[in-house]
Amino acid sequence: MTSFCSALVRWSLVAAVACWFFPSAQADFLEQSFSFSWDSQLAVPVPVTTQCQTLPITWARGTNTGPNPVAPYFLQIYTSAYVFPFVVAAGSDLSFDFTVPFGPGTLYQICMFDSNGNTGGCQAIYTVIANASSSPLSCSNSTLHFPLGPLDVEAEVPSGPLSQYGWPAVCSDITVTPKNGTGPYTFTIAPSSHPPLNITSQTTSPMTWKVSLTWASPFFISVADSAGNYWSGSDNLAGAVAGASVGGVVVGLLIGSFVAFFFLRKRMIRNGSYSPVSPTGMNHTYQPTLSRSLSGTEYRVEPFILPNSTGESGSDRGQGSDDRSKSQSVYVVHHDGGRAPVTVYHENGTEVVELPPRYIDGVAVRSPTDTNTSSSGNEPRTSDDQIPAFLQSQRRPQSAPQKARQIRLRPPSS
Repeated sequence: MTSFCSALVRWSLVAAVACWFFPSAQADFLEQSFSFSWDSQLAVPVPVTTQCQTLPITWARGTNTGPNPVAPYFLQIYTSAYVFPFVVAAGSDLSFDFTVPFGPGTLYQICMFDSNGNTGGCQAIYTVIANASSSPLSCSNSTLHFPLGPLDVEAEVPSGPLSQYGWPAVCSDITVTPKNGTGPYTFTIAPSSHPPLNITSQTTSPMTWKVSLTWASPFFISVADSAGNYWSGSDNLAGAVAGASVGGVVVGLLIGSFVAFFFLRKRMIRNGSYSPVSPTGMNHTYQPTLSRSLSGTEYRVEPFILPNSTGESGSDRGQGSDDRSKSQSVYVVHHDGGRAPVTVYHENGTEVVELPPRYIDGVAVRSPTDTNTSSSGNEPRTSDDQIPAFLQSQRRPQSAPQKARQIRLRPPSS
């Protein structure tokens, strides 16, 4: 299951990366030979022009690495109002004034090329707005060069005919098939703010381009024959990734996320299952024992476990857990009746500071340390589950000491 999920994710990502980063397997975008603009003086160009506005277009070689441009130059103008592009002669100089003749609401994009077909790239798509001038408009479309006749071209995408304002999916195919005209035919893809791409066919056979632009990138397409006839598609936008790639990537990511979550949760459960361990690393548990005093009040004796000392030698570490538990048990007894609040009883091997001793029947209660180090040396030690004998003695509560009375001195009577 894991290998299948990994393979699915891997092949889905490979397909998407191959489509996005290697689109030039079938055709390359043209290398730009020069650059042109008409609003370079603006800090932020606004893609809007008014009707009959004159655009002062200039161009230069600049830092472009394409073939050297050769005059004369031409403008190729795509619009949303016509089914073919316009070609305008721009002369042999490095500047040209173009008056926008299109009506308000028209979208247009200007590209340039020289006499050898070397490109100067394409500008962004501009929108024509109404002219606010009160004087009559004097511009017309008479400056435009209309083609001899529009070509009859059939444009299709995998889902059917290409829409006039469509969103062809990224990595999907756009296929154009000329129905008339004279070969050879040139299929041009003109993205906004990008050099165009040309696909050539000698016959009327279908020409296919795989959409290799980023999402929402606008572009125009056109077909031209050798006799000067043109056809163009309106403004299109690159849509989402094609269904197969999207499905593979989404399914692969979902399955991969599920598998990763499953194994991560399993590991967390495995790491979280443990048994509590005492501070000293010993696994035995201590069961506190209840004792009863003379007054009938129960008190609890609990051990206090100290951690291992840092200076422990290897031989000491090799001893059993029972010996260590015996040498590190400390018993704490709470008292009442005004006596010292705590008495600490300890066994061999544990260094603690004891509070003042408690006396019962005039005999001081000694710690097991003193008992075990007596002259006999043969007194047996208590086990872990048995309270030492010195804790079994009966306690006799005493009354709390009374505070000294304060004596007030009265002033002598006069």
